[in-house]
Amino acid sequence: MTLSSAFVRNGRKDVVASNPLAWALHAPVFESETTGKRGRPNIARYIFLDPRARQFFVGWEATAALLRAEPCTT
Repeated sequence: MTLSSAFVRNGRKDVVASNPLAWALHAPVFESETTGKRGRPNIARYIFLDPRARQFFVGWEATAALLRAEPCTT
């Protein structure tokens, strides 16, 4: 995929693959200090632990509520 932003995440919300456009559009997530030890960004950690997430996501409250409601698989 080159004309669309795409990333793949696992059940723990780790981003395990992405294309360059996803990296560009979601740069704050990829460059956050909340990135895991293996260098994988984690959507949940970014949303709840990085203060910049509230500005990145226009509807942060709705995004956080959806994430809280989604079951976590391990």
